[in-house]
Amino acid sequence: MKLSDTEQMLLQILMAKGAISENELHKEVKKLADLDETALDNSIRRIESAIQPLALDLRRAMHDDGEVYFAIVNTGNDSLTKFACNYTDREISFFRKALEEIAQTREGVCRQEDMVDLRENTTIRETICLLDRLTSEKWLMSYVEEIEDDGIETMYSYGPRVFLELKDLVLELNISHCAICKAELVRGIITEESNFSLNVISAIQCFQ
Repeated sequence: MKLSDTEQMLLQILMAKGAISENELHKEVKKLADLDETALDNSIRRIESAIQPLALDLRRAMHDDGEVYFAIVNTGNDSLTKFACNYTDREISFFRKALEEIAQTREGVCRQEDMVDLRENTTIRETICLLDRLTSEKWLMSYVEEIEDDGIETMYSYGPRVFLELKDLVLELNISHCAICKAELVRGIITEESNFSLNVISAIQCFQ
């Protein structure tokens, strides 16, 4: 299937971004062409069809914050071995430990201090640089929270690419799901009465 010039540029954007939110995607599309919602959906379907013979897929998934993300994914590999081209064995090992640590918390977030403590044979500075890289590439999401005495603390949770590209690992870690929409959920809104978790969109719909 031959893609139009606009669709080819859209595909390049999707591949370059790693993962892109629906809002950001719409902004990028406006720079390329005047496409309405229907035309954009059609273009996305055409891109999906065009890349499938290459063992690629255009996946979409809802992140914990309720935002929908898109990513071009190698369907032949949903494991951490895909990191081997861009990360060292030590960095891959650290990333897996970080994902396991986050999965074990009730809130679905870990403090930077706890993440740094997972390091082996690396400096604190090197570990923070790795965390920054994982965040910039959307494997992790970072949040700043206020703490006592007017301080701030950096927290980490799963980035959208984990849900989009590491489905095997998500299943292995037994990640919970939103009680309403059933999407994978790490950092959700925990209801006090029923003790179940919701993502942002489901919570808004539930408590309107």
